[in-house]
Amino acid sequence: MIPLTLCPLMSGEMSQKDRIRAAFSITREVTSVDLNEIRKIEAMIYTMADKFLDKMSMEEIVEDISMTELGTMLVNKGIEQGIEQGIELGVERTLQNLIDLLDENVIAERTGLSLETIQKLKTEKNL
Repeated sequence: MIPLTLCPLMSGEMSQKDRIRAAFSITREVTSVDLNEIRKIEAMIYTMADKFLDKMSMEEIVEDISMTELGTMLVNKGIEQGIEQGIELGVERTLQNLIDLLDENVIAERTGLSLETIQKLKTEKNL
């Protein structure tokens, strides 16, 4: 499996992009290697692709990357971060709406946030 990481450096009739696509394809078919090792190999292939392919070629192989273990892991991580950011944004907006309606001490007490945090949000809102 390790030689797959060197595909972009090899010569032959296939283009670098096609060799990289083939390497990603092979990693999807392998079942006898530990998933962590596959992810490491995919990460190396991706690094080589990023180094040797132009932006247009990289965009063409994004689908291949997304179907790998590494791609799945990155997509899941992105979704997780998006949800966290969405929750934080929603909480912040809710707090900013409450600041005009409730006493700062009540908001701090009910949300568990410090009074300083509530005051900072109030200052930011009034800017």
